Amino acid sequence: MINLGDCIKIGFLSKPHGIRGQLNLRLSGTDFEEIKELEQVFVIIDGLPVPFFISEYTVRTNDTIIVLFDDIASEEAAKVLSDSEVYLKKKYLQLPNNEIQQINRLIDFKVIDVNSGFIGKLGAIIEDLQNPLMQVINSRKEYLIPLQEEFIQSIDNNRKEIYVVCPPGLLDIYN
Repeated sequence: MINLGDCIKIGFLSKPHGIRGQLNLRLSGTDFEEIKELEQVFVIIDGLPVPFFISEYTVRTNDTIIVLFDDIASEEAAKVLSDSEVYLKKKYLQLPNNEIQQINRLIDFKVIDVNSGFIGKLGAIIEDLQNPLMQVINSRKEYLIPLQEEFIQSIDNNRKEIYVVCPPGLLDIYN
């Protein structure tokens, strides 16, 4: 299975385009020029990343691409994928190497809320350029915490700990 930590969210599939099974891929936080290769993407279905190979695509605007997946051949099949998030492996984006290294070095750090205490370990960074999330995992649950400067109190590299101030009620959603 693919690790979403190796991917970045590039957008979502909106409505079907035509009757051949094509879909509008709406980019969010990523411009088409930043994508080096667009052969395979991962579509989130029932919470899991499912690989789809792209047989053809057409750039409509800088933030909209019409895609045709190999195994989707009708408008009805395409409708099932509407409103699904789309991820691309980071290696196919033109991101600065330093940025990738800075993010990856935090994996397996303990995440501690200053009010609630230990939450879990950082399993992955879900990179949506508009709203990146920390995927924090403990033995019982998975938490998604915004990776925003206002919520990060401090990072202790020696102890491998990230201290956060979660928005009120965020952790309660998972109980």
